[in-house]
Parts: sequence; C-alpha cells; structure tokens
Amino acid sequence: MNTVRSLVIGRRGASGVDIELDDAYVSARHCRISQLNDRTFVVEALIGTNGTFIVPGNASLPPRRVSGRCVLEPGDRIRVGRTTLPWRAD
Repeated sequence: MNTVRSLVIGRRGASGVDIELDDAYVSARHCRISQLNDRTFVVEALIGTNGTFIVPGNASLPPRRVSGRCVLEPGDRIRVGRTTLPWRAD
C-alpha cells in the first residue's frame, strides 16, 4: 500500500525526527507512524533496540511488540522506550 504521509518518532536532537522524545531508552529513529488512507494508520519499528509496543485500548489485552507494520486502532497507545503516547487519528 502507498503511504499518504508519515512521522518518525525518535530521541531528542536526532536528525530526521518529527516527534522528539527525551527518553534515554528511545533510539535516534525509533519508529514510524504512516497513514495509508483516510482511516488506516500503521506503526512500524525502525531501529529501536528497546522495542516498540502497541498497548491496546482494551485493558484486558496485553501490549504487543511491533514487528513489521501493525495497524493502529482507536484507543491504542504506543510505547516507545519508557514513554507511552496516546493514539488519535484526528
């Protein structure tokens, strides 16, 4: 699928990063969020050695490690290093 737009999440001060985090456990270019169409967004891990995780909005489900591209659902949160970011597509 073609990407409409994307944002890279990484460590503060790294080049080519759209969202900078002040977290020692975040890699320079840790993960990317891409919009595939009007309603579909995905997250993919880049170089993050500490992992990128999707924390489902449904608290009864465990976090899942991102491998390849994973679709983001309303209410999900994205854990990058020790930072958890809320996901909203609007």
